[in-house]
Amino acid sequence: MLTLTATPDVIKPGKKSTSTITADLLSNNLGEDTSAGPHFDNSPPVGGLPLVVTFTTDRGSLEVKKQTAVTNPLINRTAETLFLANTKPGMVNLTAAFDNETVLGGLQVAKGKPPAPKAENIDLQIFRAEVIDPNQTQVEHAQTWVDLDDDDLDGVYDNKDTRIEGITDNELVRIKLVSKTNKGTISLVPLSPDGKREPDRGNDPNFHVRFWTSGTRFVDKGEPRTRYDAGTPLKVAEEFEKVGNVFVKTLWVEGVTEHTDESPFTILRMTHSETKEQDDVKITVLGLKSIEWVGRGNSVNDDNTLDKDPNFVQDASKENPQELVRGGLRVFPGARLVNGQVEANPRNTVGVKVTLSVKPVEPVKVFFKAFDVDDPSFEEGPVDSNDAGNPGTAPQGDNRDSANPTGKFLPDANNGKKVVGEVLEKEFADKTGEFTFQVPMQPGDNIRIVANGDSQILNFAYANNDAALNQGATVAERNINKQKITHDNQDLSKPIKDREMQQPDKYASKVLTVWRRLYVEVDDMGRVAGNTVRGQTVRVFADPDKSKQQTTILTDVVFQDREQVGNVNRFQGGKFTQDVGGRQRVFDVIDSNFVGNRLVLRVKNIGNVRPIQGRAFTLVDDDVRKDGEQVQAPDTSTLAEAMRPAYVHVDFLKTIGNTSTTDDDATFSLNLEFDAGKALSARFWDSRNLNADNFWVAYVVGAFQGPTSEDADPDRGEGSTTTGEFLAEGPKGQPPEIGHGAFIYKEVVRDIAAQIKVDVKLLEQDTVVHEVAHAVARSGDHPVTLAGAELGAPMPSIKKFKAGLSIYLPKYIALIRSSPKPLS
Repeated sequence: MLTLTATPDVIKPGKKSTSTITADLLSNNLGEDTSAGPHFDNSPPVGGLPLVVTFTTDRGSLEVKKQTAVTNPLINRTAETLFLANTKPGMVNLTAAFDNETVLGGLQVAKGKPPAPKAENIDLQIFRAEVIDPNQTQVEHAQTWVDLDDDDLDGVYDNKDTRIEGITDNELVRIKLVSKTNKGTISLVPLSPDGKREPDRGNDPNFHVRFWTSGTRFVDKGEPRTRYDAGTPLKVAEEFEKVGNVFVKTLWVEGVTEHTDESPFTILRMTHSETKEQDDVKITVLGLKSIEWVGRGNSVNDDNTLDKDPNFVQDASKENPQELVRGGLRVFPGARLVNGQVEANPRNTVGVKVTLSVKPVEPVKVFFKAFDVDDPSFEEGPVDSNDAGNPGTAPQGDNRDSANPTGKFLPDANNGKKVVGEVLEKEFADKTGEFTFQVPMQPGDNIRIVANGDSQILNFAYANNDAALNQGATVAERNINKQKITHDNQDLSKPIKDREMQQPDKYASKVLTVWRRLYVEVDDMGRVAGNTVRGQTVRVFADPDKSKQQTTILTDVVFQDREQVGNVNRFQGGKFTQDVGGRQRVFDVIDSNFVGNRLVLRVKNIGNVRPIQGRAFTLVDDDVRKDGEQVQAPDTSTLAEAMRPAYVHVDFLKTIGNTSTTDDDATFSLNLEFDAGKALSARFWDSRNLNADNFWVAYVVGAFQGPTSEDADPDRGEGSTTTGEFLAEGPKGQPPEIGHGAFIYKEVVRDIAAQIKVDVKLLEQDTVVHEVAHAVARSGDHPVTLAGAELGAPMPSIKKFKAGLSIYLPKYIALIRSSPKPLS
């Protein structure tokens, strides 16, 4: 059988590059050597001429070096020719023909060095890293993780550690250099996939691996150096250990920089100085590219795109102690109102999308842990009350969801499985993967997911220790630091930047913060009624000092309501109208009182004109809104901004199903007492039964006046009036358990605003913010806002009062964030 070979089969371009092309007849079609027997019979050659092999090529030139005639006496011989390369790189097609048989062959013209002889005397072996496979089995293409952890837990990251003591760094990959001969030297170099030499030190992004002669390395002065510099000749006779019939040298490979799609692996090439043989293996250094949060119908727009948390200052140069600094995302895990019904389940799961730096060589495990990073909304006070007891010990977080403080990994067939210490183990066969995570439910709860190829560092080394992180010259700097995950075994005197986990933008997610929606239903009392008093003067008394400037009047108006009878000077500043001398005269009311339960008035005369005895009159107090005028809904325009620092997003509930919730004119009460308010909310609070842990609802009503004893008729000084009220009840001396809505007394707001010289609109806005907080925080404690605290001071500063309008005190931020749901 005719065969054709080219030696070598790869040559450089150029006229001087040659290859020997050989045709032989030494084997039959079964591949058996037939050189001991004849190929032909003993008949003469055709035409009496010797049989020869004919060679052809499509590139370059062929020159005969030696041609052996195939004749009967010279059987079983080869025919040879010389190929001269004078062509560009590419494939050369060759043919050989003999006795009506043709065979094809070829060779490659390529740039670069010709290939080394086939490795028969050397062998380069590589094994799986311990972090990948505890058994460290041998492979052709190994993979490991960038060495970013601290395996010996000495407080120094492994890639910066000069000593790994008592334990082998489990990210290191073991390789064995094997030689059958003890002559010469052997060297090892890293190559990129295109065969170019890679650096093995420095800051070059292509610096993927470095070599060590020991798994417990050290480079300290005075110690034996364990770093192997790539390319350094290793004397086989002196530096290799004889194992059986071969000589072996063990090295360790450390991953320094992760591989990417552009450079997915490093070739490790072993070369023998004497035999010129080479042997290659491959290694891929894995890293993480990103950990991303993916919404599941629970963004601010109810889609999957989680938006930036507005409480995070996106410009790190801006300093504000009420806001966060590290740009994070937010999620809304509460249930939604769908077709008039509240969903049965919350939307409290998100996806965690993980992208590796490169597709793994074989499926690889990645480990994840969730951390409750500190919330620096306020620098001090109860909002930031974590690290109770010893700093760094549980509870480290300030998350309020006691049942689920750091969220939950939900293991299943696709998500992976839990391992020690609430760490999730997930296997990645591709470059990207996603799993499900359940977030906490309390507003302001925040989470960062951290990953590593080694579960040990997640369980025993990483931490978010608030006391240790509360460092920095400015609030902005301290707030940035409080979001960081650090290595808790390290010396706390070190700068935080040196203790922070490495590559946090790749190996940790952004902060994800829980927000809750507060659905607010707003009503009003409709039109004023019963605020005009009509009667007759029974008796008129002249001014005692005969000055004729004022008149006292006993009326026939009788009040049965004890609260009203006790409301001395209710009509102070009001108007008394009577027909005097054929003209309607309007007298200013100086004050009012009662004889028994009969109304007595004192009015200011109009010159010499005074009221007349026994004649009808009409009386109204100083209220701006008269009978028939609308009591409008309260001004809720600052509620959303006030709730923002508590991570609560306000939505105003317009409809429930096909039923409008905004067109109710609730029952009017001139002075709303508790029972009347309770009855009103029971009748008109349409969304009351929707309020739940998963769906927060509040009720706000624009009312006229509160109880007569607190309605600012007349002004009784500080603390005697109520601009608004949240009606609630519960055991005496205990926090309220049931709520009936927040009532904003618009007429009283007007009176008090005039007294303290504050714009009535601003005071009404602050009252709304104040009363809704009682409902959401489930607390009746005072003060609530900064303005309220200033108002309660002995000598309030109007300037500070105005500046503090609609801003919650830290205590109420904490109460709102801890509330399971508003009172209802």
